[in-house]
Amino acid sequence: MYASLLGTCPESLLLDNDLLGASMRMTKGFSDDSEESLCFETIKDVCLNDKAHYLGSDQTINVMQSEYIYPDLSDRDSPNDWADMGKPIILEKAIQQKKEILSEHFPDHVSDDIDKKIREKFNIKLSRKDIGRKPL
Repeated sequence: MYASLLGTCPESLLLDNDLLGASMRMTKGFSDDSEESLCFETIKDVCLNDKAHYLGSDQTINVMQSEYIYPDLSDRDSPNDWADMGKPIILEKAIQQKKEILSEHFPDHVSDDIDKKIREKFNIKLSRKDIGRKPL
């Protein structure tokens, strides 16, 4: 997605994760096109039997829980609810999430042994302590 990582920031990666997750889910399509999954009976029940809406149906709730993507940063509030909450800016949420991730997580895909060898060969300025790892 990025032609050059020189023009990116961690916040944009977090925001893209929400967007791309939803896009990937949409391109997946229907996982099952059986008569039961297409819920003709639920549609008939709502339309012909004065049910208020589809959310009263167990079938609809089950599909929402299994097929719907709930984003980490963006929300689905109405414009009025969003305004009542002070019009939160999604970038600020992404910045906060980035800070939490970076303060709590250290990738451990490089073993201590390999880390030691790299540090012996190269003049690494960032100490292990500064990145949340025990000194060697």
